[in-house]
Amino acid sequence: MQKRLNISVLDCCETGFKCGSAFLILTEVFMVTATFASMIGFGLIAVALITVLFSPYRHWLGFMLAGMLFWGILETIRYGIQHFLDLSLAFSYLGAISLAMIGLTVFLLGADNRAQKALARRQYIEHTPVYDDE
Repeated sequence: MQKRLNISVLDCCETGFKCGSAFLILTEVFMVTATFASMIGFGLIAVALITVLFSPYRHWLGFMLAGMLFWGILETIRYGIQHFLDLSLAFSYLGAISLAMIGLTVFLLGADNRAQKALARRQYIEHTPVYDDE
């Protein structure tokens, strides 16, 4: 199952491989091992999620999923900034995080405004006096 590929030192330098190694041994065992390791990793993650699902801490799964959703949106924004504005990776992350923080600030200010209005409505409720006619 082992395959040997002969590559000279000159070929290594031209193709971008690390110079100094005359032969690269390519095996299919490495791919099977990587796939097997990823299957073990995904299995352990699934066991951990199922364990948390049936534990008293299941509400933390919502926070975890919200964090994953936030990170996915952040990566989408970063990708768009990086490719449309032609910025480096670091600057595109800074731009994406800045936009996320601006969005969070706007959301929190709106929530505070709604809470202040609800509090004001609660304080100014007029009551008609009720008299006992006996």
